[in-house]
Amino acid sequence: DVTNEASAAACETAAAAAAALGVPNCGVDLITHHGAEGERHYVIEVNSRPQIGSHCFPMVGPGQSNRAAEQVVRAYFPGSVASHPHVYFSFGHLRRMLNRGWAGVIQLPRLGGTRHQAFATTPGELVSDASLRSFKRLFSSSACLGRVSRDAAGGLSINVIGEPRSVATFKASVEKHLQVSTLIEAPISDCDAAVNLFDRYYDPAFITTVPSVKRSVKRVLVGLRARK
Repeated sequence: DVTNEASAAACETAAAAAAALGVPNCGVDLITHHGAEGERHYVIEVNSRPQIGSHCFPMVGPGQSNRAAEQVVRAYFPGSVASHPHVYFSFGHLRRMLNRGWAGVIQLPRLGGTRHQAFATTPGELVSDASLRSFKRLFSSSACLGRVSRDAAGGLSINVIGEPRSVATFKASVEKHLQVSTLIEAPISDCDAAVNLFDRYYDPAFITTVPSVKRSVKRVLVGLRARK
């Protein structure tokens, strides 16, 4: 990652290459030559479908986090604002639901006006595995999204997202129903720790359409036929 080392001239050359081809967003490969006459830049290729992940998580260097992807989103949707820099959706399971015909449309929740907080149980306080299964109900009843994991000492690390009132309700419910003495605030997890934040305790709103129903029925019939 040499983003912070690239000169203004290099950036202008890349932008000019994209403009010349009329590509809304792209990856421009440059070679820079430093000689007696100064810096020269040569465009090797322009990729209309760039691998954004290599900029977020490069093999060498700190990377640009989600900066590249956020700029692409802002270009197409100027009113978008990244209000939760530590969190992102993992769309793998949602894509599978659509491809398999379980749903025609999946509505994701709006995160505007919500709050991201992290809690942990007090040191030495253990929560049983049976109690862990109650978290999905507590998240749902509090209108929150979240993720729960055990820390090295056997306690709980909890990330929760929701409106401030909902987060307070969730915290109170955990302390009451799971008989936890108190939840203490903890540092918010980074993206790597929050990859499955919505996968584990998130129930998307499904809208079933006629084509999706037909695909689902077809899959069931094929399955029954295979069993016979």
